[in-house]
Amino acid sequence: MLEVLSDEWRELGDFSEAKTNALAVCLEGLSDRQRNLLAIYYSSERTTIRQMSESLERPMEGIRKALGRIRAILKVCIEDKLKAEGYAK
Repeated sequence: MLEVLSDEWRELGDFSEAKTNALAVCLEGLSDRQRNLLAIYYSSERTTIRQMSESLERPMEGIRKALGRIRAILKVCIEDKLKAEGYAK
């Protein structure tokens, strides 16, 4: 999951090791429920929102919004970690 997610933020620049390390730290800061949603979505089978909705018995729009919020949280966290380490955006 870490490798797949780290690809989501390529626009942060060419320092993928630092980005991957920041992502690992930021993932630890998420709740179990948030990490579970990401793990399901970014599994090797690349589960669709529809499949997640059916298996979790949650509305598709709710899952879509939750994933969007989680991505936003991770992006801000990663940017903050990278800035703290001296990587300017």
